[in-house]
Amino acid sequence: MAALRHDHGCGAATRAAATLTLVSPTASFRGDAHLLVAHAARLRLEVQTTFGVALLQLAADDAMAAVDPRNRVFSEGPNDACTLHAWLGLPIPPELLVTVLRGAVPVIEHERSSLAWADDGAWVLTFEGQGLVQTVELTVPPERREAAWDEQRFDVRAAEVRFGRRVLWRLETDKHAPAPLAPPLVDPDGLDEPVPPSGPACEATLPRRVVLALPERNASLRLDLRDVTWNPPLLPSSFRMSVPDGFRTERLRCESSPGVTR
Repeated sequence: MAALRHDHGCGAATRAAATLTLVSPTASFRGDAHLLVAHAARLRLEVQTTFGVALLQLAADDAMAAVDPRNRVFSEGPNDACTLHAWLGLPIPPELLVTVLRGAVPVIEHERSSLAWADDGAWVLTFEGQGLVQTVELTVPPERREAAWDEQRFDVRAAEVRFGRRVLWRLETDKHAPAPLAPPLVDPDGLDEPVPPSGPACEATLPRRVVLALPERNASLRLDLRDVTWNPPLLPSSFRMSVPDGFRTERLRCESSPGVTR
């Protein structure tokens, strides 16, 4: 995991377009999405139908805000699993989605860990702590398998967190490939200086397909990603939204973050 974090340490942020398929008891839709994610659970998600009708706009930094264009509602709440559950029916911490889209996976707090080699050519890491068990499957790209240990690179193939026999969430990613550095953001009127990329060129690979399932919730999120870039320019407003004119405002308050906890 240290090697994986090191490989992806050059990536402060990623940007991508995607076909998003969401299934949950409270929200189910398929649409075209634009995603921007950055370190420390910063997230921006905009989804519209294939016909161009806006479905959802969501931004998360210190807090999380969402715009529901169909019902003309602006909502705001903490940047946590409970708020994401309220809008998407996915009770997952935002940092899980952000970390996966940056090519890695968060690891639970643990007292024990082990490493095994699977017959199909993957490393299987197991972490145990506070009644939880997490497994992470890492693959080595074929062109790197003969490299020395400290020169190998890893892709996350799958991950799962269980509490006893309960599967809290299950992740699958594939179609990993390098991504180019995003270009500077240039003001078309030439009034402002160009905004440079948020980091350097990064050779770490990123998945082009992500499937996150919550079996107990009958919920899943699938992202088929395209036009993926590393380190796009970031503005102070990248992860914030203001209340649109004529929209009703709501403040979400949650007692706890459900679903991913025991």
